[in-house]
Amino acid sequence: GNPYLERNAGKRGKQVLAFIGRHGFPAVVLLRICPAMSCELVSLAGGLAAMPPRTYLGASFVGMLPGSILYAAFGSSLVQKDDAWVTVTTVALFAALSLGTVVWLRRIWRREASEAPATADSV
Repeated sequence: GNPYLERNAGKRGKQVLAFIGRHGFPAVVLLRICPAMSCELVSLAGGLAAMPPRTYLGASFVGMLPGSILYAAFGSSLVQKDDAWVTVTTVALFAALSLGTVVWLRRIWRREASEAPATADSV
């Protein structure tokens, strides 16, 4: 898995792997919620980080649940034309959830980057 990750995910893949290795359950939850994150990358990183299957499955379930509910509500609102408020609400909630997750992840990554000791590569 590591050669695949290095070849196809580059620096971001290594960051995701390290993030999951440090934070475990909460990391997978946040990465599963984040629509900008590749599901395959999260799955691969979870396996490479040697996360126990029970922890990984629980975190994946929790992280994928909000999006699944919003997708179902959105699809239902498209079929039932009189529920336009549901369409608008689900789009707004999905946007807020996505933006909030991306902001949270960026804060965590920036904080960790600023706390990391300077190395010869980063100087």
